[in-house]
Amino acid sequence: MIPSTVPGPRPVLRHRHPRPMPLRHVIMLALAAEILVMGWCWADHYRPPGIVVDATFTEGHEIT
Repeated sequence: MIPSTVPGPRPVLRHRHPRPMPLRHVIMLALAAEILVMGWCWADHYRPPGIVVDATFTEGHEIT
C-alpha cells in the first residue's frame, strides 16, 4: 500500500504569553524558603529533650 501524500490536519499553534504564576504558589514558595532558612539558622541551637528527675523521699526508691 502506498502511503498518502496528503498531510492530515495540523494542530493549531497558539502563540500566547505564558500565564504568570498564581499568587498562592508564590506564597507557598516564599513559605517554603522561609522554613528552610529558619531551619538552617536554628540547626546549631538544637537541644535534645531532657528528663526532669525529682529527688525521691521514699527509702529504696532511688535512681542511679
